[in-house]
Amino acid sequence: MEKTCETCAHFYRHYVKFGYRYGPVAAGHCGTPRRKLRWKDTPACPRYKERPGS
Repeated sequence: MEKTCETCAHFYRHYVKFGYRYGPVAAGHCGTPRRKLRWKDTPACPRYKERPGS
């Protein structure tokens, strides 16, 4: 499995509202050490921690 922001425990995905539903977008933010905008396919940084269940 490739290590990307999408599979990191610190990555929080962003969602947008479409009518009555919410859908995921390719962007999110990293929660460590401070909030930074990241894309889901960004290569993992040294602080990478595998998300449980992925």
